[in-house]
Amino acid sequence: MRLMAVCLGTSLVCGVVAGVLAPEVLVGGVSLHNAKPEALNPASHESDATAGPVLLGLSERLNLDPREVRDNVLRWASISEEERRWFVAKYWQLTGREPADRDRIIEQYQSFRKETEARRAFLRDRAKRVRDFIGRLSPQDQALLMSMSEADRAKHLLELWRRDREW
Repeated sequence: MRLMAVCLGTSLVCGVVAGVLAPEVLVGGVSLHNAKPEALNPASHESDATAGPVLLGLSERLNLDPREVRDNVLRWASISEEERRWFVAKYWQLTGREPADRDRIIEQYQSFRKETEARRAFLRDRAKRVRDFIGRLSPQDQALLMSMSEADRAKHLLELWRRDREW
């Protein structure tokens, strides 16, 4: 009887330990016990008050390898609280978009991930130069750009870029 009680106690302890550690050790996910409450509580970011928050399941949609998920968790642990808040805000901003727009953005990211490392570096560098250029524009030009559709914004940005290069 005593042996049976020891076995039962041991199995209960192992089950609790596995439940707490398995998401981090086996899959590379984030255990809910260690997660920040503001990251898990999307109450202020709900897309529809009646439907609740939209969770994207990006790991599944992007077909991330469990090792990649684990590396992302390690990277997440190493960044500052300010950077975490920025990423969480971007995530909730993405969930607030129309489903078709959200799907388009995710598809664009999937195609970006398929590019070679050299091509991705080139695209990142070009995006940084565009961001820097927009940052140097007057507040009026920046506001005008943000009010335009994507196609019109691109045309107007190219026009501003050409004018800037002429000087």
